[in-house]
Amino acid sequence: MAHKENQKAFVVTFPLRTEKWQEDRIDKMMRMLTTFYNDRQRKLVRRYIYLSHSKAYKEAKGKGVVAFKNYMKENGFSQYGLDAFFKADTKGALYQCGLNSMFLQYLSQCAWSAWDKKLFGKGDFVKTDKVVNIFCSRNKKGRFCGFDYDLSTFTIRIKSTCTKEIICSIPFVVNKKSDYELFALSQRICRIGIVRKLIRGKYKYYVQFTFDGVPYHKGRNIGTGIVGIDPGPSKIAIVGDNKVEIAKLAPNIEEDERKTARLKRKLDRSRRATNPHMYKEDGTIIKGQRQTCFSKVYNETRKQLADAQRKLAAKRKIAHNELANTLLEYGDTFKVEANSYKSMQARTKATSMTKSGRIRSKKRYGKSIKN
Repeated sequence: MAHKENQKAFVVTFPLRTEKWQEDRIDKMMRMLTTFYNDRQRKLVRRYIYLSHSKAYKEAKGKGVVAFKNYMKENGFSQYGLDAFFKADTKGALYQCGLNSMFLQYLSQCAWSAWDKKLFGKGDFVKTDKVVNIFCSRNKKGRFCGFDYDLSTFTIRIKSTCTKEIICSIPFVVNKKSDYELFALSQRICRIGIVRKLIRGKYKYYVQFTFDGVPYHKGRNIGTGIVGIDPGPSKIAIVGDNKVEIAKLAPNIEEDERKTARLKRKLDRSRRATNPHMYKEDGTIIKGQRQTCFSKVYNETRKQLADAQRKLAAKRKIAHNELANTLLEYGDTFKVEANSYKSMQARTKATSMTKSGRIRSKKRYGKSIKN
């Protein structure tokens, strides 16, 4: 469950020391959650299409946001409505494999986040082919539905709520020399999750603990006063009481664009060779056709591209964290100008001409906002 606004919490991730059979059990649970989530989303999409053609839907949308929200809530499109929809008729194979109502409640929250953007935000569509890489449970009266843990031996146990049996017991790695991790494990745990990440073409497994309170103070110099921040496409302007600076975002990040372009061309050649039904004779794509064949070479190339992007994202995140740590020296109250990077990504819709009569490019900021 989401925390209240005034409740402080922090997350620490520990790697799991898994065996092959344990990875297979976790993968099976992930596959079942993925199939279940996408099946429920498809049913919701069909329900929404049916409602959108009705006269009552158009009348409610014309009356304003409040009337439209009430109408959609009556038809099950609300956070609690989706909770009930996801938990209905699931006490079968899902529960016997160790999946419980807490895991399904987390999926319903993800689904409602997508529908909330679609109905009342700027979302265009709802994905029905999502891959679920996490399942988690929150603390309820001192217990975790589906999980148990032992901090004396640093092990996490996945339990079946249906048969009350332990599916698997997995040790997690803790750096005993790290004051940060030892301090975190001494705090109250309010949420546990198993996370799967694709690293170098293989899945690695982690346990995520969400702790109540404030994380361990590492002895950084924290200033006092108001700090103004004006973020731009590739730079950020910082104004403090005693210092003014213009810093570049992730200055040391260099993408190998030639390698990325080479891998994308390889993917395109493989896709055209194995899926000729998607293309016309002149090479253009046939609208509505989907890729049905994924060759072994295609999957390996896609993993290489994903790994390259993962490394870039990790380096970018480290650079942003280092910049955030330096900002703490300026002050303790931050005021940031609201900039929409989403609008910077979009191309210009209006067509305009130059003085010489040529059409102006509709490109916006492009690669300058990638960091």
